[in-house]
Amino acid sequence: MQSGTEMRSRHVIAGVVLLLFGLWYGYQTSMLPARTLPHAPSPSFFPWVLTCALVGLAAVLLVQGLTAPSDQPASRPWDVLGYPATALGLFAVYVIALPWLGFLVASIPFFASLMWIGRERRPLWLVAASIGIPAILFGIFRHLFRIALPPAAIWGW
Repeated sequence: MQSGTEMRSRHVIAGVVLLLFGLWYGYQTSMLPARTLPHAPSPSFFPWVLTCALVGLAAVLLVQGLTAPSDQPASRPWDVLGYPATALGLFAVYVIALPWLGFLVASIPFFASLMWIGRERRPLWLVAASIGIPAILFGIFRHLFRIALPPAAIWGW
């Protein structure tokens, strides 16, 4: 198990490395060609979305590492290995189920499962977030980005 100080330094190092990688990736995506079709995202649109997300999350990790108290309790083995391994397994099942069930139907149990293994036990939060997050993402992709998400092949949608 790791001490609080050791975890802080790991968060700072990871935050700096990911921040530098995100900035490099953003610079590389700035050289992609411009938009050619009207009312369609350009080839550089999603790399910029990824860049913003990566830089933002890296900054949060860096700030957490710099501001966390040094007397935090040590991590439990489940936090270090169990949650990421289980989340990756759930993600693999989700990717396999996505073409058959469609985005909305496959995403609801996926988000609920991630929240459950992340120790969320309040039923209202589990139901609201596992339905609300996919619905919001569906709306963003369909109406803002104008990108159709996978339909449900099993029902012929």
